[in-house]
Amino acid sequence: MRWLSVHDAASCRRRGHGERPRSERVSFLRAQALRARVRALLALAAGLGALALAAYGLSATALGGLPPAAKLGLGLLLVAALIAWVAARRWAARAAHFRAGLRGEDALERALAQRLGDDYTLYRNLRLPGRRGDLDAVLLGPPGVVLLENKAYAGEFVLFGDRWYRAAGPAGGDLRRWHGSPTAQAARSADLLAAWLARRGLGEAPVHALVVLSSGRLRESRRAPSVPVVPLDDLAAQLLALPSARRLDRRQWADLAVALDALNDAGGA
Repeated sequence: MRWLSVHDAASCRRRGHGERPRSERVSFLRAQALRARVRALLALAAGLGALALAAYGLSATALGGLPPAAKLGLGLLLVAALIAWVAARRWAARAAHFRAGLRGEDALERALAQRLGDDYTLYRNLRLPGRRGDLDAVLLGPPGVVLLENKAYAGEFVLFGDRWYRAAGPAGGDLRRWHGSPTAQAARSADLLAAWLARRGLGEAPVHALVVLSSGRLRESRRAPSVPVVPLDDLAAQLLALPSARRLDRRQWADLAVALDALNDAGGA
């Protein structure tokens, strides 16, 4: 399988599946995870520094008592330490979230490489011009263009259309509203990608969207979502079951590949 990966606007290249990327080329999620970890460490260091200054102030003034100004200063240092501690925990949680997403994307790569042939091309972390964030994966193959919204969640989920609920409690009977909607997000991203292709004269290309659960489980859909939700193990079979885009001629296929290659190389610029 030919693998195309976007790392950032200034640093991207093509590589075949299994080819080791250059060390300086990091993916979007890996960069986000590293940034969050650095910020967590900086916040922790700031908190420890504030505590150290507070301890020094207490030891320096303990014999003669604390004047009002010193009390105020020590209080502010303790508040700063508390704020830094909370910030460090939040950034550490974000780093863990990005690392989980990265593991999910790597699992997606492996699963597709094992089941799909050379008639598919996978683009990772494409960025549409003028849009924040990236597209997890875009697959070009016999069905046309398939947008894959990859989610590495934990737990079980129940869907009411595009409203997601996570099953909680001892028996999983307590449904708690999940933040955001991956299916609505995938539908919006597919519409944006289709519009981007249409502006380049490729509006006839079918654009499909799937939400892939690389971890976690969909317990049931009480109302059908706007985009199918597929476990990672069933993804290849779902892709192979999509109808072939026979109405596209050879020139249109080549134009699609050129357009997505250019988007890959531009990195959203």
